[in-house]
Amino acid sequence: MEYENLKLYYKYSLNDNKNNLIEQTPRIRCHSWLRQFLQVAHNVACTQTHSITTTARYDPSYLVYTGGVNNLNTAGPANNDYYGIIVGTDDTAVTFDDYKLGAQILQGAGAGLFQYGAMTYGAPATDGGETSFSLTRVFTNNSGSSIDVKEIGVAAYQTTNYYVLLIRDVITPITVGIGDILTLNYIITTEI
Repeated sequence: MEYENLKLYYKYSLNDNKNNLIEQTPRIRCHSWLRQFLQVAHNVACTQTHSITTTARYDPSYLVYTGGVNNLNTAGPANNDYYGIIVGTDDTAVTFDDYKLGAQILQGAGAGLFQYGAMTYGAPATDGGETSFSLTRVFTNNSGSSIDVKEIGVAAYQTTNYYVLLIRDVITPITVGIGDILTLNYIITTEI
């Protein structure tokens, strides 16, 4: 069942190293809430214990989760690719049980790496019958070659060394050239 009043979108802009706009999209509809999102939301609502698959950046890959204040913490700081909006190069179709990106682009300045900016957020705002807020992250390609972004997602910090993928989308590839700056937004909306 789809709840038409709760929607998820993404949009992006791509600028060159002199901040000239290369490309920009309008909002694009997503259908990518994953099992872990529902498990964490359920836990927030009723403190039910769940065994949640983590992004496996650290062992163990399962977290028996009983709740806490960081349930949906996506506020990844600069130079951190563990949580917040994350990007990758895999185009394998999304499944409800995905728990990590297929091939995440990691933080750094070497080959195949992006510099991750700090997460920022737009405050909830109402326009007509729609209320929305946005999650934003900036990625800079200092790798020395172009990188095609084919998947995007949002991971949350749960507790020390545990991160959970909440959202994953496979998108039309975005070619991020040398020195280019990709600004990626997820927008969560609800309508009356």
